Amino acid sequence: MIPESTVHITDKPLSSAISLREGSFVFVRVLDEKSDGTYTVTFAGNRFSVHADKKLFPGDAFPARLTTDGRKLILLPDFNCVFGHSGSDSNISSNSNIFALNELSDGEVAQYFTTLGLVPDDLSRRIVSFMQLLGVRLDADKAAFIRDIAKKFPGHEKEAAEAAVILEEKGIPVTEENISKLMGLISGCGSADNGFTAHVNATEDDEPHWIIIPYEYKGDDPESSFSGSLCLLKEPDGTVSRLKITSRKGEKLFLFKIYLNYCVNKTKINVCTVEFTVEPHNENVGLSGRIERIEKKLRSALAGVAEKIVVRYETDSDIIYLSDNDIALVRAKA
Repeated sequence: MIPESTVHITDKPLSSAISLREGSFVFVRVLDEKSDGTYTVTFAGNRFSVHADKKLFPGDAFPARLTTDGRKLILLPDFNCVFGHSGSDSNISSNSNIFALNELSDGEVAQYFTTLGLVPDDLSRRIVSFMQLLGVRLDADKAAFIRDIAKKFPGHEKEAAEAAVILEEKGIPVTEENISKLMGLISGCGSADNGFTAHVNATEDDEPHWIIIPYEYKGDDPESSFSGSLCLLKEPDGTVSRLKITSRKGEKLFLFKIYLNYCVNKTKINVCTVEFTVEPHNENVGLSGRIERIEKKLRSALAGVAEKIVVRYETDSDIIYLSDNDIALVRAKA
């Protein structure tokens, strides 16, 4: 957990200038530690160079209140919520090396969404979770727009919401047609459009972003042919923090999520966690044997990648999404 401390802004934003208001709350994410002892952090949709009273770690995330001592702007962390960092071995951070799930009641979550003007339900939670994962400034109007257009995809609202967030941040028109295209790319069942794919994958290097790569392999017969997609979350420092792999083979769908937890200086991976599922889940004949074979192959393929390899089969439908539905709620004190 991040030690209680204040984080002082030591120079101007590293990106475009913004207006910061004393007393407001922001969500802060630590990107890296620099050789001079300062840290690069992101909040309010911009990057800043800061120094802290105590040690921080890349991947740390926390809500903070903006204040000033008359000479400099200060970020005062609010530690009512629970957050982990990427170097932690805790169960919380092993599931996501970016944001840890804070333990709040359903009532507190509902109140938070209500203050944002959002309906307090799973779709709103998915939108906020994905925006936080990408370090996107949480704009209530933007979130409401994404929610409205996602509702036009009944049964696939959450996938549509994630696609809409990506399009919005890439500067691509958020239309139903483009959302459908991107959902096809992510799910591995869309038609090839190299121009659209290149536009989706293009971004500036100073922000986390998804790289989506569709693939297709044609064997000698249908049983040896498969297609799908590889989605990578690339961090500003060039590392990949998570992957989602989709593979379709006949009537079967294989889904994999891979989380990479690095050491502090990013020179090695401490923990590699793989969650996977096979659909349909109700296939009784041979399923347990297939799961065991997949686990064995995954462990063999990943041997030596990290100090610790965790592989587990999941039946949770959440694995189909890019985000984990984890959110960090910024709560103001009385």
